[in-house]
Amino acid sequence: MCETIYKGRFCLITQEDDEVQIAHVIPLATKGSTFKLYEYCLGLKYKNLHVNSRSNLFNLTPTWHSHFDKNAWFLLPDAQTLGDVHHHVKAAIKWRQNPNSKGIKPLRSKWQLETPTKYTFIPVSFDGFIARQKELHQYPYPNLPLLECHILPPYAVINAGQKLCRNQVDRIVRGLCAEQTTEFEELKQRLTLLCDIWDLFMGAQDAAKAWGKPAEGDNTEAVGSRKRKQNDSGQTNRRSTRSKSEHGGHRKRERSPNLIGDILTEKFVSGIKRQRTYDWKLASNNGS
Repeated sequence: MCETIYKGRFCLITQEDDEVQIAHVIPLATKGSTFKLYEYCLGLKYKNLHVNSRSNLFNLTPTWHSHFDKNAWFLLPDAQTLGDVHHHVKAAIKWRQNPNSKGIKPLRSKWQLETPTKYTFIPVSFDGFIARQKELHQYPYPNLPLLECHILPPYAVINAGQKLCRNQVDRIVRGLCAEQTTEFEELKQRLTLLCDIWDLFMGAQDAAKAWGKPAEGDNTEAVGSRKRKQNDSGQTNRRSTRSKSEHGGHRKRERSPNLIGDILTEKFVSGIKRQRTYDWKLASNNGS
């Protein structure tokens, strides 16, 4: 699916197509309790966030994949998209607190997978060269284009929120932009808004835990109900099988033991004869 939406296997950063790997925005090894938190704050159903989805996957070379997983850089959406994610998370948390209130728009209908989102490359602890389409970009990468990707913006925000602390905002902005410029202020506002969104997630941890417990109970009950239905169905099938075999099936059941017994008896007798012959030859060889 990734090859289809990206029209091949190309690294998002370098645009190379050699040794490309699939990277997860929300890590595959995320703990179950953390998944509950994300589902709670995004308005998703319990156990309905799937990391092996094209909305959470993109292509990177092994080197850039390693840098990404080590929190060296992240993808930052534009100001409008960040505002939409912020509004969505606030509305989802409010809805969780009051389920009778107006519902929220589903993620998939709010952000279409077919439409890529443009992201800004934000280095956290990376200042090396970026080789992209035979061009070298040096820190702070003023000419590096925006990176188009099909990952869901809320997932990108979750990834970026874990990598950025508020006390890093000024350092990152000063490193990437000249101070007292429109670009400087705009980037600072975006990074600050990113921190605000992540604070919403962190502030909902206790509520998400409480929400997850009843959800687990409902899921367990549903599984138990399915098992009970399967058991009931199995009993019914066995009963119907017996009822079908009651008519005209007695002869087969009566003949089978005799036939099997005859076969076993012949084998048993043959075995005894062979054993006796073997014992006799063994005794002769021993001089008995």
